Amino acid sequence: MFTNGRSIHHITTSDEKRQTVWLHVFGAAELPIVGDKPRWQVMQGRSFDVLAYDLALNHLSEAQRTRFAGYLSRKYRLNYTETLAELNGRISWPIPAGIDIQVLEPAEQTTPLASLLSKQLLAAVGKRPLAPALPLAW
Repeated sequence: MFTNGRSIHHITTSDEKRQTVWLHVFGAAELPIVGDKPRWQVMQGRSFDVLAYDLALNHLSEAQRTRFAGYLSRKYRLNYTETLAELNGRISWPIPAGIDIQVLEPAEQTTPLASLLSKQLLAAVGKRPLAPALPLAW
């Protein structure tokens, strides 16, 4: 998938604290990012540039964006309404890079369509193989 000419990838983390925050805020262990490489960015609360990935805000659900706005407003003591408006007006948000971050290859990523089809297929066949096993003739 492409957004403004840049591809969408997903990242995961091996850091338990960061993983707990992601699960609490986004309800997911994988986050969509714009591009597959971090870049130097200015971040809230830091007086220096930080190597960070771009969280693809337009690939988050409305519920994920509202929870993220709540998280940011509590963390940085900002007005929730203004924070939500800023998130809704942006394309991306910096997520600090680190050795705990792994960028998933497109083949490793589960797409919503593939997930839906696999669930429907399993329900239709009752978790049986797609083709019946044919007896081999000797």
